[in-house]
Amino acid sequence: MFDELPGSQDICEICFWQDDLIDLEELYQAMGPNKVSLYEAQKIFQKFGAIEKRFINNVRKPGIDDKKDPNWRLLNQAIDKKANNLSFEYPNVYYWNRRYSSLYTVEKDHLCPVCGFDFYEDTGKLPWNGDSASDEICASCGIQFGYYDAAGGSIERRQDIYKEWREKWIKNGMKWNNQEEYKPKDWNPKEQLKRIL
Repeated sequence: MFDELPGSQDICEICFWQDDLIDLEELYQAMGPNKVSLYEAQKIFQKFGAIEKRFINNVRKPGIDDKKDPNWRLLNQAIDKKANNLSFEYPNVYYWNRRYSSLYTVEKDHLCPVCGFDFYEDTGKLPWNGDSASDEICASCGIQFGYYDAAGGSIERRQDIYKEWREKWIKNGMKWNNQEEYKPKDWNPKEQLKRIL
């Protein structure tokens, strides 16, 4: 429903939930602008069609252009735990936990252009945002955006640098660049490469 990344403060026209990071982090407590927790809001919405009964006249029914993610599900207290205060550093992790579910459809500009790793999910930043580099290092292949790929501002030259770096990374066995404990359990360099090739 929201066009922006989590934390936009937009209000959903269908349920009246306000997109707030505090309420996404505190799943079972109302801590932010919403007066109910996300867990409570889901339950109430199923009954009344809004996150609170008082908002029934403020919402609309889903239209034909509204697409519900097929993997959406209710929160489950047995498996959905508090996110250890990561929301402000890694806001893309939520709705609700994209890192650990198939809910997350990766935007192309979120990916490392060298290896296809979800750079935004890992760092909370885009590799490049317009003309501004993140200055962060890709945990998968090791390229540092804004340092190795500055290329004098030339986008064409930057693409050549990515290709050269990719070929070198593949030749060296596509090894994880960061510390081993930070490697995602399901990390698959061949699969992530398919996102960009």
